[in-house]
Amino acid sequence: MRDDMMKETTTPQLARLDDLDDVRIAEGDPDPRGWDVLAADGRAVGRVDTLIADTAAMKVRYLDVELDEKALGLEEERHVLIPIGGATLHEKEDVVYLGTVPSARLRMLPPYRHGSLSRPDEQFYREEFDEGYAQPAQEADFYAHAHFDDRRFLGRRRRGDRAYLTRTS
Repeated sequence: MRDDMMKETTTPQLARLDDLDDVRIAEGDPDPRGWDVLAADGRAVGRVDTLIADTAAMKVRYLDVELDEKALGLEEERHVLIPIGGATLHEKEDVVYLGTVPSARLRMLPPYRHGSLSRPDEQFYREEFDEGYAQPAQEADFYAHAHFDDRRFLGRRRRGDRAYLTRTS
């Protein structure tokens, strides 16, 4: 792909939280990195490796989930992306639930290789997780969708109305 085309289709404001020196989770809010992930069918399917942050909006957009090879019968290590609103935190335990994603479906998601995401990549994830949602897939603001709502993710563990991500500098 040509460089000028790449600029049009990539979303450079997305970055792994682990790679950002000046962005962190707000004090007192839960940090799910390293937490177990349970699929809709109740199976433990992996753990949260990191969060994918939108540095322009200062919001988390995706969970980078490292799948459990043995539990899912995978031949090699694989990471997948889950839109933040497609997951929820347990009210008390440090566990992430994928309420609408069964373990068999996770096996079919394409691997996330820790590179940049293009808008077509993100559109794929939107459509993959659109099942059961009445909202149209083409809002003026791509992220104005339940899939990207961090309030759904945090649920009752949210600390007030402040932002989940903050800048350190």
